[in-house]
Amino acid sequence: MKVKITFLFCLSLYVFEPIKAQTTQDTIEHPYWIQMMQDHKVNLKQTKRAFELYWSKKPIQKGSGWKAFKRWEWMAEKVVDANGDFPDAY
Repeated sequence: MKVKITFLFCLSLYVFEPIKAQTTQDTIEHPYWIQMMQDHKVNLKQTKRAFELYWSKKPIQKGSGWKAFKRWEWMAEKVVDANGDFPDAY
């Protein structure tokens, strides 16, 4: 019984260890906004914040996705509610 409990505990550490909250520094270095804009369960305001943090210290380059995000943002703002949440049927 102890072996099973120890095994499950170690397994839970292995499974849940990679799940960490995004920090501001992570968002600046990695374009999380790309995955966020494809997931309609993520709030528009959170996605915009990740986008703004990512581009805060980078020059805008052609083909980098900046313009595509702005187009998506413009369309998304017409669909979301006052809190920035997408409707369920979207």
